[in-house]
Amino acid sequence: MRLRLLILGVLLAACAPVEPYHTDMQTVVLRNDAGAQVALIPVEIADSTEEWKQGLMGRTDIGESGMLFVFPDEAERNFWMKDTLVPLDIIFFAADGSFLSSATMEPCASDPCPGYPSRGAAAYALEVAKGSLQKWNLQEGAQLELNPEM
Repeated sequence: MRLRLLILGVLLAACAPVEPYHTDMQTVVLRNDAGAQVALIPVEIADSTEEWKQGLMGRTDIGESGMLFVFPDEAERNFWMKDTLVPLDIIFFAADGSFLSSATMEPCASDPCPGYPSRGAAAYALEVAKGSLQKWNLQEGAQLELNPEM
């Protein structure tokens, strides 16, 4: 009987939904160069070396959410898509939230994977579903707003 319960427990655990890698969720606002809000995005925060390395690897869908990489300083950043299963758009921002650059990143299963560098010293990198960049049309003058007041 105990063995049956143990097997049932293992099977139920295997069917549980996958939780986000990092559960510290926030909402960010993206504003275009005219200051108009173009997106309100729930994001997981990646703010440690371990979380930066893991990123969105292994995910099969991120829906309308994203991951915001928060760095302690401004520096040139370079991302790659090793073992990331879904195509993503990445947007780099300076410490003041101003738009630096963006790219569309494709999944990569084997080395060497291409890099996607920031054009300038970035303090933030926002990863969202592919197609978001085209939809929002962000460019110079766009702004990332952290912890917006609702």
